[in-house]
Amino acid sequence: MADTTATAEQKARKQSDRDRFVSFSFCWAEAILELDADRKVVFAGGILPILTGKDTRDLKGQNFLDIIAEEDRELAGQMLDAVGRAGRFDNIHLRFKGPNGNSQSLVSCGYRNPELEDHYFLAFHIVGGLSADKNMKRAGKEGLYDADSFGKMATKLLNEGADGADKLTLVEVEGLAEAEALMDDAQRDNLMGAVGSVLKMSSINGDAAAKLGNGTYGVVHGANLDVDAMKARITSLIQNIAPEADVAVGAATIDAEGGEGLTEETLTKGVIHAINEFGKKQGGLMTLEALSGNMDDLVKDAMETAETFNRVVKKSDFRMAMHPIVGINDGKIHHYEALARFQGKHGESPFKYITFAEETGLIGAFDLSVVDKVIAWIKDNQNDPLFASVAVNISGNSIVDQRYVKGLEERLDANAWLKGKVIFELTESSKVTDLEGANDFIQRLRKRGYHVCLDDFGAGAASFQYLSAIDVDVVKIDGPVVKNAEAIERGRAFLTALASFCRELGVETIAEMVDTPQTVAFCRDCGIDFVQGFLFGPPNFELQKFSDVKGKMAGPPPPQDAKPAAKPAPASDPLASPDEMSMDELLAAAAKSASST
Repeated sequence: MADTTATAEQKARKQSDRDRFVSFSFCWAEAILELDADRKVVFAGGILPILTGKDTRDLKGQNFLDIIAEEDRELAGQMLDAVGRAGRFDNIHLRFKGPNGNSQSLVSCGYRNPELEDHYFLAFHIVGGLSADKNMKRAGKEGLYDADSFGKMATKLLNEGADGADKLTLVEVEGLAEAEALMDDAQRDNLMGAVGSVLKMSSINGDAAAKLGNGTYGVVHGANLDVDAMKARITSLIQNIAPEADVAVGAATIDAEGGEGLTEETLTKGVIHAINEFGKKQGGLMTLEALSGNMDDLVKDAMETAETFNRVVKKSDFRMAMHPIVGINDGKIHHYEALARFQGKHGESPFKYITFAEETGLIGAFDLSVVDKVIAWIKDNQNDPLFASVAVNISGNSIVDQRYVKGLEERLDANAWLKGKVIFELTESSKVTDLEGANDFIQRLRKRGYHVCLDDFGAGAASFQYLSAIDVDVVKIDGPVVKNAEAIERGRAFLTALASFCRELGVETIAEMVDTPQTVAFCRDCGIDFVQGFLFGPPNFELQKFSDVKGKMAGPPPPQDAKPAAKPAPASDPLASPDEMSMDELLAAAAKSASST
């Protein structure tokens, strides 16, 4: 009985070890093989069924050379001979014999272990694609590109029609999270690697696939891809590991050659917009079924968005509404933020179009058009009694667009009188990856005499990274951060620490989303310099609407029976007494608190 138990435990341990080492191998490889001393398959894993057209169980017992492309068999035989002599090999390119011809080339490595019955252990990795581009980023255990990188790659492949690329398929795996909950860590990692491999092998070059969101993916491919077979393979992978899982794999395909009367470039931009919208879906707001059923309408809507945006930019078919930024102590308008409003749609906010432009690389042209509008507005309004300098928004995407940079500098050279009348506000700073380049651009603006503001500050610890790498004059504290600080018990200490930190750096602060006199008082107590919000009304085309900002800040007097303000938290609270903390401690505490809000 004891021998039986020991044998069972040993067998279970070996199985556990094998599962663990298989999972490790998939950190690099998409397919793995174990061969016996006679070079016959004893174990197969990964995407070999896709490469060979055979189930892993059917591969067992087959001679290794029989599943290799005929043209590569001599090389494969030499490779195994070499590993028998040297013990291992590396960086050998081989192709498998598939049901419809040879597979694409895979780079292989392996070794022979005399302690394990002289078995061969081989691993195969997909080569090709755009993986050499350091700007291309991957997401998750699947080893696929993230949505931003995929958008750039898909645009390139579809515009060029590279290798017959003419289609995009969006994939959704419903129930994936529930299925993963039934697996251990090794199984989960193994599954994600295998799913990623299926999608890669389905793509046009073996690497044109992306993770767009949780359980949502995208693939660029040609007309020959069997989408139903791809879906079935993903389903099989999940059910082999978690048979009780209830999963459904859906897919919707966009034909990039469609779209009557539209250029391929415009169509591609629209398709990428659709991908991004699909990747951002939250809480079932956009199901794959709805996307599939209305694919033509979705692409058409994206095309109309592109055409509308281009027309707006070309004809400057928008106006600039102003919103005041007010000094918290003197109640005076320090400057206005210029906000674009489209013509003919009751002053509609262009948020949809701006988002589209940022996703498709067109925002630089719009940002330049905004500069032109603001210059014209200042000329017309600089003698108004309520005139103040104007903040012009610059997208984080624009500062790396050399056409925008050149265009802006040309405008500033031609209008030196703008100094003191214009402030530049960097928005979407999270899009900035080249902080050194961004800082160089900003310092050129500052040397010209223009102040620069960093938007959306405090929303996460990354904000502190930006502020440490980019020298600016003002930071605008993100509205939700202000609201959260006012709402939670330790919020006052956090916002005070944030303001103190900025003051130490010589940077002024603006609080957003200030909608009540009480929030003004809260921000004043925390040491904030300026406030902006709907307390002063919505953005408006008429400056006269902001003639009483100081009166709006005052608010009604407190009731007679009002309780006295609560005392500050005791000094033992790590964020309660920022004045007693060093700046290093203050920065660490503020960053930690910011990342949790």
